[in-house]
Amino acid sequence: MQEEVLSRSAGAELDQLFVPVGGGGLIAGACLAFEGSSTEIISVEPEGCCSMQASLAAGRVTAVEPGPTLADGLKPTRVGELNFAIAKERVSRAITVSDQEIGRAMVKLLLTTKTLVEPSGAAALAGAMREATKGARVGVILSGGNIAPATLSTLLATYG
Repeated sequence: MQEEVLSRSAGAELDQLFVPVGGGGLIAGACLAFEGSSTEIISVEPEGCCSMQASLAAGRVTAVEPGPTLADGLKPTRVGELNFAIAKERVSRAITVSDQEIGRAMVKLLLTTKTLVEPSGAAALAGAMREATKGARVGVILSGGNIAPATLSTLLATYG
């Protein structure tokens, strides 16, 4: 399944779209871009830093105390009000991924496609590697390239 997720072709209508979520701007934009389509939009956050998941469950913006994570770009205490208002109408589900899943996805992406993204940017791929429906046309939003060389070295040694 992991190779399938990495080899999807561009240009086809998507069955599922996995989006990393911090403050919610990227997923709100994805919701607007896919408005009127049947694409399932899936929010992906690191474990312990899941303000979108908590907000969707509560039906209102809910603050969380973010825990430690490799994906430090996805650690806001809450999602934005407007972002949430857009996302709550279109996001089908919110999932969380572990730092280990993020690290494996990041290294897999780097070694398979020679694409370097920061851990926050690899969160959606981690979610897709675990949760994508078999045979589905899957899209993954990858973002950011900020990573300390020492962190990258550690991830490559651990998961490479």
